Amino acid sequence: MVVNKREVISFRKSIAAGGSDIIRERVKSNGTLEELRVRFNPGQANTLRIRPVVEHKNNRLEDLVTYPAGTNQFLSGDDDYLILPCAITVENDDFVEVIANNTGAFTYTIVVDIVVDYLFGTERA
Repeated sequence: MVVNKREVISFRKSIAAGGSDIIRERVKSNGTLEELRVRFNPGQANTLRIRPVVEHKNNRLEDLVTYPAGTNQFLSGDDDYLILPCAITVENDDFVEVIANNTGAFTYTIVVDIVVDYLFGTERA
């Protein structure tokens, strides 16, 4: 019997001025990443830069967002809330990661939610 199981992986962490970090969470079963939600608080002025990725087996990284050549290879903002659909297949024990870099003079908090749908495993995407 297949049970519809969705999970929201919620990333919240303060990144000090000039600091960087990689926050990760293990995928619990085969499934599909179906939505990325990112909040940039007022005052961040594009200085908190994030790159949401999936780390598949063999350390292969896959971006959740496509960044065209000649553009920033990260997401940033100021008082913005982004809801981005995606359909990226993940397998048990892959990792969902948020790579963060704070180029600003103040501490800023990462606010990222990623929705994983485990229904039908890897067959949904």
